[in-house]
Amino acid sequence: MLWDGASSVRVDVDQDLDFTDEPVMTDYRVNRDVRYFGTDNPATAIAERMPFVVQPDGATKTVNIGIVSGAHGSHVAGIVAANGMFGGAMSGAAPGAQLVSVRVCLFVSGCTAHALIEGMIYAAKRANVDVINMSIGGLPALNDANNTRAVLYDRLIEQENVQMFLSAGNSGPGENTVGDPSVATKAMSVGTSISDATWQSNYGSTAPAPGTDNQHPFSSRGPREDGGFKPNIIAPGAAISPTPVWQPGGPVAGVHALPPGYSMFNGTSMAAPQAAGAGALLVSAAKQTGAQHQPAQLRQALNSSARFFPTSGAYEQGNGLIRVPQAWALLATNAKTVDITSAVPVDTALEQFLARPGIGVGIHDREGVTIGQAYTRQYTFTRTSGPGGTATYNLSLVGNDGTFSLGATSIALPKGQPRTLTVGINPASYGIHSAVLNLDDPTNPGIEYQTMNTVVVARDFTAPDYSHTITGSVARNQKLSYTFEVQPGTPAFKVDFSGPDGSPGTGQARFLRFHPFGVGIDDSSSLSCYSPPVVGCAGGSPNSRTVSNPTPGVWEITVEARRTSDADFTPFTLTATVLGATVSPNPDTIATAVLGVPMNRSYTATNLFGAFTGRMAGSTLGSALLARPTIANLEQQLREVDVAAGSSSLRATIGNPSDPAADLDLFVFNCTTGPCVLAGQAADGDSEESVTIANPAAGRWVVLVDGFAVPAGTTAYDYVDVFVNTAFGSIVVTDANALRPSGAMWTSPATVTATTAPAAGRVLLGQVRVITDTNVLVGSGTVIVESVS
Repeated sequence: MLWDGASSVRVDVDQDLDFTDEPVMTDYRVNRDVRYFGTDNPATAIAERMPFVVQPDGATKTVNIGIVSGAHGSHVAGIVAANGMFGGAMSGAAPGAQLVSVRVCLFVSGCTAHALIEGMIYAAKRANVDVINMSIGGLPALNDANNTRAVLYDRLIEQENVQMFLSAGNSGPGENTVGDPSVATKAMSVGTSISDATWQSNYGSTAPAPGTDNQHPFSSRGPREDGGFKPNIIAPGAAISPTPVWQPGGPVAGVHALPPGYSMFNGTSMAAPQAAGAGALLVSAAKQTGAQHQPAQLRQALNSSARFFPTSGAYEQGNGLIRVPQAWALLATNAKTVDITSAVPVDTALEQFLARPGIGVGIHDREGVTIGQAYTRQYTFTRTSGPGGTATYNLSLVGNDGTFSLGATSIALPKGQPRTLTVGINPASYGIHSAVLNLDDPTNPGIEYQTMNTVVVARDFTAPDYSHTITGSVARNQKLSYTFEVQPGTPAFKVDFSGPDGSPGTGQARFLRFHPFGVGIDDSSSLSCYSPPVVGCAGGSPNSRTVSNPTPGVWEITVEARRTSDADFTPFTLTATVLGATVSPNPDTIATAVLGVPMNRSYTATNLFGAFTGRMAGSTLGSALLARPTIANLEQQLREVDVAAGSSSLRATIGNPSDPAADLDLFVFNCTTGPCVLAGQAADGDSEESVTIANPAAGRWVVLVDGFAVPAGTTAYDYVDVFVNTAFGSIVVTDANALRPSGAMWTSPATVTATTAPAAGRVLLGQVRVITDTNVLVGSGTVIVESVS
């Protein structure tokens, strides 16, 4: 490449080391210059050449050669503004729109936080676009928009007069799976919808009940962790759209054929540009007619005019499906907007990490809700803009199944003065219940303020079975949801699934598991974990998967039937069980062992929870430090561990503080090559922390305990570090798999053999484990050898 340092660039496309035969190119924004790498063979359908543009930047003394790394961006752009696809048969949502492309992702997988910020600043401040589409996102455990990027996006929207439309994410169908950055408060978070006709034409599938409103199961659901209103709207999430002509067409196999330059993709990545295109149409119409179109007015018009699906919950769809004509009818009125804030207690597994611990902007009670136990939540609303005096807003609920009730029909909000509203909550069934609360000024078009309200009623596990079995049927292309409360200290949580077995007419379905933090723990791709299988199922089989030491809280299990299911409704049986057993004696403390001499022992296991098939098993011994030190507030304590070569694991664990409110954090550093490098950490809101390093390098490691917050000033705590190595010996238990009903007890003989003495001040540590026939740990007891002679 040859650049004159200003605007002229020559690229040696033919690689002959001669620039005189190459035309001058300049910035694509200036002259729309496009050239190609490669030579097309006109005899083939695919174009064997790749277009590129140049972007010289005198400030950084660089020239960017812009090429397309894949099909996603082109497909998204086509949904917004394609013009005359298939010879004029169809176009994108806003075919007259002009596009500005900003790359924020790498040529390999992933996008950078820097680019996601700087790219949006460029689009809003320098490119002066009217609307922004971003079909990018991820799912953090804490999706409450309390981060720098979300705050920046909100400021860009308001200060630069540009509305952002962001994909909600493809992490559904679990509750609270809406992705970042679409959780930004002023961004329009967009989930997916799909019609019966699109199921048929794009997938060759059908919905079992013609005319039923649909959402893709993968579409991320709300609300935010703090109860924030997400997603805001839904839009069609499957489309045939342009893709690079140097790639083959991308049809759904066996459904239709597509030439190079067209592909059928689905996702909230496709829904967001549908909504962004709708936004472009509205802004365009407003400019042509002189109507106002501030971002808040655009949001109010779209949210107030959307069509709510009665077959989906508010937490799944927000306001519902966008409707451009109805939105324009509202926008054209120059409706006023107003800023209102809300605050209300929430109950979730991560509530303590919110900007205001335990307080959100909408009701979100994933924890602590019980059938038959009515309770109330009190909102505090504050109007922060608009005229002085008092404005009165009518109150209404949308999507309410009877769970929520209002203590008033209207609320009067003086400017700058908080007012309260009591909401009654009394769910009559298990599952997820949600509704939109509208605050509507009857003198002004549109809905001025909304909150999302979501409560989850979970099944508890109780004696004697500690299990729930649910039978039902799930419609093709649809999902069902079931919620279960897992108590602290539960050793294992197992889900079994049966019904579809490959026999004709039994259908094809799967279950997916969602953690109490609102994140999925299974691969949710459209091929994974189905029964009968399409491909494999990471983490277990399609019919049975177990998680050890499950995080306490409400787990959600969803069941969905695949588009290829040969049954309109797939019958299934879902069984959720908590598993756990104890081992005694625990601990089994052996004062002295003789080097190399097996010591006969006996252990008794008791099944405290649901029935399982399993056995007791031993383990390899490790060298351990057991201590109960005391740490002060903000103090840091370091302990060195000299790990022997060939060790299979290094574990550091702390817990059981004398100050129950203490927050201690744990960090493990690898110092084996010189400078210490952080290798693992555990730092949540309590003091129960553990870090395990697999196959640690031999040499010096350092464990750091941080007294992050100790309200009592000091606290004692349990400390263990252990590295496991076959050189130290083993525990062998003689036992076999058998059915262990709830309450069952059995005793098995064992031997403990020490083959190497630990270093001074340390002991040998091992476990007698209770494991299932699929090797899932459901209980354990500790064996300590204090000395070896």
